Amino acid sequence: MLHSFLTLLLIAAFWPFQTNESHKPFENKGMYSQAEAGNPIFQNIKVSGGKGEYHISGEARPINGEFFYMIEDGHNELVTIKRVKTDFLYPAWSNFQLSVKVKAPLKGTLILCLFEKGANEKIIHSLPIVLEKS
Repeated sequence: MLHSFLTLLLIAAFWPFQTNESHKPFENKGMYSQAEAGNPIFQNIKVSGGKGEYHISGEARPINGEFFYMIEDGHNELVTIKRVKTDFLYPAWSNFQLSVKVKAPLKGTLILCLFEKGANEKIIHSLPIVLEKS
């Protein structure tokens, strides 16, 4: 019995891991679609700009009529969590536009995180997007 358990542990330890592609940030290539992101709340996201100034637009349909965003570098929150109200409630899509300025790190990755908050303020339906890599 113990031998079988140890064999299973060894197999699990050396089995190749698969990454969950839906949680990888998208590169700033201009446009992201809902199907591409696998995200039911955000679609048609467009990103433009660089060097610390970015314009983000798209469509959102959050359940409570609001979504949130923040910008981080993987270690630090560079733009604290901001709330965005939408014109419509789920399931209707609302257009949104954001213009943000942030001191871009000299070296590293700048990530925009779009998300919704569910029960108990839990972050749900997050969509990370790489704004800039240096």
